[in-house]
Amino acid sequence: LPLGCVINKRGIEIYMETLGKLHSIAFFNSPLNLGLWEIFSPPTPFSISAGARSLMLLPKISDNSAHANLKSCGVSSSSSCSPFGQWQIFREIASHANQPIPWRCEVLFFTKKWIDIMHSPAGIKLRYYLLNKVWEQTEYNRNRFLYDEMWESFFRSLSHRRIKPISYIIDIFRHLIALASCPKTTVAYKPASSTDTAGPIDQILRVYLEVYKLKTYAPTIMIPCHFLADNSKDAVYYPIQNPTCWDSAPKSRDSISAKKDLECLVWLLDAFQNELKHGNVNVCIPGINEIFDKVNFDFFHSDGNLNDRIQPSSNMPLGDKNLVYLPGNSNQYGERKFADRSSFARSCIRISLKQNSTITH
Repeated sequence: LPLGCVINKRGIEIYMETLGKLHSIAFFNSPLNLGLWEIFSPPTPFSISAGARSLMLLPKISDNSAHANLKSCGVSSSSSCSPFGQWQIFREIASHANQPIPWRCEVLFFTKKWIDIMHSPAGIKLRYYLLNKVWEQTEYNRNRFLYDEMWESFFRSLSHRRIKPISYIIDIFRHLIALASCPKTTVAYKPASSTDTAGPIDQILRVYLEVYKLKTYAPTIMIPCHFLADNSKDAVYYPIQNPTCWDSAPKSRDSISAKKDLECLVWLLDAFQNELKHGNVNVCIPGINEIFDKVNFDFFHSDGNLNDRIQPSSNMPLGDKNLVYLPGNSNQYGERKFADRSSFARSCIRISLKQNSTITH
């Protein structure tokens, strides 16, 4: 990736696709974040997209007759059942000439001359500035050995009690802690509202409400984000059915169901909190000991109340009205339900900042 700077407050997603899986690396909408790793180290195999590459619409949009209506909006792609396969359709809608407000992401790329200046005595201030930005982006990777030491001590304490969670669940659990403790380097999701940072959201929603004729459900679009990014206090979500963590092990045959996986995650988080409280975990990472005092982890499953810790997915909008956001005059679309049985909401975790809490990094 070349060194670049977004100049019109739009967003860019850095991602990588491997074997049909989309790995979201980062979502930036602030200046001078593109290509920082590459100017100080060998090139990366990452791709970039104007707007979010991994945005997804939660209700099913695979009805072929309804999808055929989208031809009037420039859509030639077939309907997609895959959440990450919807992007091509959204891109065609956004590119259609009849869209009232063209959506553009403007990026200023720096030529090799700027890189040469940065490496010269005259560019030392620029070099330090860029190194500081890289330092922020690599927090988790730099502290990886500290996290590994913490996890080793935690799972050692579990093994003494003859408890051995499956690798797939352990990876998700560790990713949840990273999302809450090191948010600048880990990607989560949140519902798009009226903001157009990730793409022409309102235009896409109107097309699905007025042209596709989506019934019953609110056309909730989830976009990639970083917890607490740009001083935002929005809650973020991690879907178990659409995992995005980089180093996740393949889903184990020992995984009985999404319900059991969720119950195991609840138990692991409770056990980790308890072990921290009793000093049984070797922690060298600032803020970890206070994480449960400042951050809420809420668990949801579409089959309703499983126990006192797992809520029905239909309750999700009660704590986040953006999950049922409608564009413009929402009254014209009638009352809409949240797509609580979508693959995203079927089994997911919400991470939010507790009231009157702050986290510094």
